[in-house]
Amino acid sequence: MRRLLAPASSDPLRPAPMAHPAPWAPNSASTSSEETSIVERTHINPAALHRFPAMPRAVRVSGSTTTLYCSGMTPADREYRAVHVGDLRAQYEQVKADCGMVLDEAGADWSDVVSVRTYVRDMDAFVKLHREGLTSVPGDAGKPPCSTVIEVSRLSDPDFLVEMEVVAVIPDE
Repeated sequence: MRRLLAPASSDPLRPAPMAHPAPWAPNSASTSSEETSIVERTHINPAALHRFPAMPRAVRVSGSTTTLYCSGMTPADREYRAVHVGDLRAQYEQVKADCGMVLDEAGADWSDVVSVRTYVRDMDAFVKLHREGLTSVPGDAGKPPCSTVIEVSRLSDPDFLVEMEVVAVIPDE
């Protein structure tokens, strides 16, 4: 396996470790936290990497918190049948709403979300919707979560076009 930014190793079976900048070294423009919060969220955007327009490279969370890991939400009804078949935008909005219900049940909301992972069956269609402003990264616009969109060949039902999982960090009371 070839590793970038690492010194060459003399042993081909033992690659040299990756060279990394100091951990949690944000540039000053990307640090955000609220004085009144017991949770601090800091955006990590190393200056050596290109900037993402909509999200940070990483979010560091510290303080007294509870972490909520949500399983992938799919556009399904209570009997696990696909809804909005063939309509990516409607399915995306459905999974966002379903994630919102889970967050609410756990005592959280979208402002507590620090990471979103979205799986889509058609990246081109999803990017088109996003560029047209018909989709948005869920979460707090002032402190957007980390976000990744991954194209997959299939989800658990062939009529599902999208699946979303989120991680939220909830301040302890």
